Amino acid sequence: MNFPMSVLTTCLITGVIWLGLVFQKANPPTDFEKYSTLEMDPATLSDAAYSMAAYGREETIKFFNLDNYKKQLQLTQSAQASEPKQIETASKPVVAKPAIKAVVESNTIVGISKSIQLASIDGLWKEFLDQKALSGQLKSERFTIFAIYSDFNSQFSRARVSIGYFDKAMKGNRIDLPQGKQVPILKKGQHSMSAMVSAWDKIDYQRPVKAVVERRDYIGEQETISSFVIYQ
Repeated sequence: MNFPMSVLTTCLITGVIWLGLVFQKANPPTDFEKYSTLEMDPATLSDAAYSMAAYGREETIKFFNLDNYKKQLQLTQSAQASEPKQIETASKPVVAKPAIKAVVESNTIVGISKSIQLASIDGLWKEFLDQKALSGQLKSERFTIFAIYSDFNSQFSRARVSIGYFDKAMKGNRIDLPQGKQVPILKKGQHSMSAMVSAWDKIDYQRPVKAVVERRDYIGEQETISSFVIYQ
């Protein structure tokens, strides 16, 4: 074989090999191969792609030392898999808490009310104390009773008298406490009946009287009494 023919033959063989390499269908790269190529510059990336097509995946891995990238990728994937996943939950609507209402002392009493001659006041007290439906509602030995005198006649011998427990939790006939400036006529303490009667002498009868109020506070058997007048 002469030289020209040898050169031509060599060129033809080389061309066939080159065409075969060009048209050879390379297997798609794996995840770790994709990861590794991200760290390569364009020239090295081109060489790696050619090596995969020409010499196969295994040779390329060895030549470009891709095993390190494969191990690193596996470690990264393991770390990601071990991370706890956050479970998405539907956001709950914010419910406004109800405002705490301040406890306001009641302005009423629960008891009985009658227009009577003041001379028969003892009978009205007995009638009130016989109201078992009321006294049976007491939850404690500590309680308060109000006696309200209002709507006096001109001689102050007759009036509407209301006697009741000062307890907003009780059920029964409710009676409003009179409102206005309270002028004390008997300081809180333990008083005899005569002292309670004498307190009425401190009322200024020249002024229109709206009401005279007695307050009796009880702790067990102990009773303390105070009274005041409210003018029109």
